[in-house]
Formats: sequence, C-alpha cells, structure tokens
Amino acid sequence: MPQAPVRVLVVDDEEDFATALVTRLARRGFEARATFSGAAALAELRHGEKLAFAALLVTDINTQNSLMLVKGDPEVIRRISYAHVEQDEVFDLPGVVSRKKQLIPYFTSLLKEMANEGVTPTARGQTQPPQALP
Repeated sequence: MPQAPVRVLVVDDEEDFATALVTRLARRGFEARATFSGAAALAELRHGEKLAFAALLVTDINTQNSLMLVKGDPEVIRRISYAHVEQDEVFDLPGVVSRKKQLIPYFTSLLKEMANEGVTPTARGQTQPPQALP
C-alpha cells in the first residue's frame, strides 16, 4: 500500500517566498500549501484538528516577555486575563517565558474553571452552556 505524502503547511508573510517553497516541496512529493499569517495558520490547525483552541507563544529572550496568538472558542479567548494587544487574538504576557512552567498551568486552570462552571469549549467555536439540572 502506498504511503500518504507528508503534509506541510508553509507560514510566511512573504507570499512569493511561501508560494515558491510550496512549489519546491510539491515537486519533491510533499503535500504542501501556504498561508500568509500566523493567525491564519492557527485557525487552519484548529479547524483541521478540531481543536477548541490553538495558541502560539513567541518569546523575546532579551526582554523576558512573550506575545501569545490564540485562535479558538470565543469563551476561552474571553477568559484570558492577559492584556489584549490586537483584536482579542494577540495577548501580551510580560514575564512569561516558559510554556511548561507558566503557560500550560495557566491554560489548565482556565479550563478547570470553565469545567467547574459546566462550560465546555468546542471546536466549532460555540461554547456549550452549563446543562440545567433536571
């Protein structure tokens, strides 16, 4: 049985570069496509993998600060307590430099809080409200 081609998503804001790279990858047998922004790539990842949300952390090691781009269920995004930088998708995380020690515990507590309230984020972006008790 033939093996499925490896899928590659090229993310670059320079469309000519991204398109040329996709062409080269396709010639080598990869299933490649391009997107031209990090936000579009996260949205595509979220949709393709049926995720409630997807996040990308970009850290500046010189300033010891990070920016986080998030695509996802509106209720998850609404509950993020860090300062919004752009359109409720980009957040400023001063002093956050570790995904493992800082960001994962933050999202874990956020999701636990939602669960304790009976709120379930969904991949469709329509948060499931708490269920009424019979």
